[in-house]
Amino acid sequence: MNRFELYGAALLLSAALGLAWHGQPSAQDRLARQAPRLDERLASEEVRIDPGELYDLMGNEQLPLALLDLRSEADYNLFHLRGAQRVELAQLGQPWVRELPSATVIVVMSNDEQAAEVGFKLLAAQGLLNAYLLGGGINFWLDVYRDGQLGAALPARGTGDDTLRQRFSTALGAGQPATHPDPLHPLKRACTAKVKAAAAAKRPSGGCG
Repeated sequence: MNRFELYGAALLLSAALGLAWHGQPSAQDRLARQAPRLDERLASEEVRIDPGELYDLMGNEQLPLALLDLRSEADYNLFHLRGAQRVELAQLGQPWVRELPSATVIVVMSNDEQAAEVGFKLLAAQGLLNAYLLGGGINFWLDVYRDGQLGAALPARGTGDDTLRQRFSTALGAGQPATHPDPLHPLKRACTAKVKAAAAAKRPSGGCG
């Protein structure tokens, strides 16, 4: 998704939220008011979780987890994480997101991070405290768990143009290898855990060691 598509999606979201929140501050007002704080959170990387931590979270059956994939339908059909739901940015303002159980950890993802950062801001502006984004996006997840680069350093924030770099011969979606943790052979990856939800306190052994 390029910057022009993001801009168009953001305009659509503003219109949708304006209808949904009639009588309340508009989405643009909320985002404008909270923009400095949200930018600070992104800059601090406190909401940018490593693939190793997401690997752990996906294997934690006690944790309510919502994986929101903001990529195109074509990219999603080629490969997506097991349990991930493809959504448009405009859908992040619909009631179902705010009606998720309060302990739910929400992780938004794109091929790199451009769309995911926009998605995080839209969620956080609505008061969803357990919103995070996948650091390095699907591209880096594939580097780690498809190509076996378990020790690779998380890319710097803002790198990549949010296009899918890896190639697939068939569109198998979550049927591709590396779409979910292997409970019998968990893959260790050194990283710092950032998710603070109470439900994530009991972490299984695995990706974020």
